[in-house]
Amino acid sequence: MKNFFVNGFGGLKLFCTQYADVKNAKAVILTIHGMQEHSGRYVEFAQKLNNAGYIVITSDSRGHGKTIKDKSEYGFGKKDIYAESIVDQLEIIEYIKKTFPTLPIYLFGHSYGSMLSQKLLQVSQDISKIILCGTNYGNNISYVCGKLVANILRAFGQDNKRATLIENMSLKAWGKGFKNGNWLSRDNSVFEQYNKDNLCGGSFPISFYRSLFKHMTKVNKGIKNIGSHKKILLIVGDKDPVSNGGKLVKKLYKKYIKTGVNAQLLIYPNARHELINEINKEQVYNDIINFYNN
Repeated sequence: MKNFFVNGFGGLKLFCTQYADVKNAKAVILTIHGMQEHSGRYVEFAQKLNNAGYIVITSDSRGHGKTIKDKSEYGFGKKDIYAESIVDQLEIIEYIKKTFPTLPIYLFGHSYGSMLSQKLLQVSQDISKIILCGTNYGNNISYVCGKLVANILRAFGQDNKRATLIENMSLKAWGKGFKNGNWLSRDNSVFEQYNKDNLCGGSFPISFYRSLFKHMTKVNKGIKNIGSHKKILLIVGDKDPVSNGGKLVKKLYKKYIKTGVNAQLLIYPNARHELINEINKEQVYNDIINFYNN
């Protein structure tokens, strides 16, 4: 394991980790974490993939983890964090191509990382196998309404203020259906560790959500650019509030199939949002590795 930095959009230094103790590696798997968390939570997952013969590259996305200098940068980009983060990931892909020129590149995106991945797999021809974990459907009513609210708040000079209203309607609301508000995993220790982690949780600015909503309401327009040669696996728990119990992932899967995209769907009964941290994570790991192997 080694830590390093890649220059992203505007010269931002992106904190990255390479898990590369693999001889005769099959591929490099680029992993993109979710919102309000960081790549340090993916160590066990990366090691499982190492043991299966894969090199893994993780990074702390713009506005997250060790990529930011202090909490004042938490959730902030320059102007359009979603678009800037796509450029960041393309720069990391260029690093992978130069460092491992003979290996194919695969992708694993979780939650917000999967929403970035939905766009990334449209604009990059270097990725051949993609897993979207705990993702969502572009242009759903929540994004449309959220974009309207965020634009109104921006018009009133609130763009850099914390998005209390938006987060009360989403993150806070997701926890109401679960004991102690734990919508992440049936393993309560995962939720406890998340809450104790000073690089997790907290509140993001309205500008973050404005960017996310703007891009997600139009991301489906580029599905035709994916092509049929890439393989996509969508995985979700049927108790995942981010995807409305998997319903929005089913909708995305049907959209992919209708557009001729080579997609598969796995739904895990009773599982919540963080599948690689769930009580059935060994099954999830095996399904992920089988997809990448085949």
